[in-house]
Amino acid sequence: MERIKISMFVMMIFIFLSGCVSTQEKKVGPVVQPEKSQSKNLEVKTMITTATRFLPEFCQPGETIKVKIDIVPLKQTNGVIVTEKIPEGWKIVKAEPVISKVMPDGSYKWLQWGQEVTPFTIIYEVKVPETAKGKYNFEGTITTYREGDIEIIGANCITVK
Repeated sequence: MERIKISMFVMMIFIFLSGCVSTQEKKVGPVVQPEKSQSKNLEVKTMITTATRFLPEFCQPGETIKVKIDIVPLKQTNGVIVTEKIPEGWKIVKAEPVISKVMPDGSYKWLQWGQEVTPFTIIYEVKVPETAKGKYNFEGTITTYREGDIEIIGANCITVK
């Protein structure tokens, strides 16, 4: 029995290391890798907390754009911090849920916590400066106690025409 437990533990570590870390050593889920164990055909799954950003590909100077981030926490996660960095000079004018904190570096933070955090969505509106032209990047992370920092995946660049 002890040998089976050790085998399952080693297999879970192997699945985690082979599927949840990118070449840049950042977690970028979702990754689900079912494997059959050698004991009673049990199925073992690994998954990490994920956040996916959606934003338009193009916009105009002076326009207000909508950005959406879908967050899916790992089961039994009781707190998630979402940190979003928008292009310099741009400003968030509306957010749901309300922004928890604006940092000195210009990044924005949202905190969701409870007994078990369920999937949630952040939608915010950003005012593009009248003088903006070219390509601009968005970047962000989600942070949990068990997993640390995880990069927000999905769209991260917008072109102002």
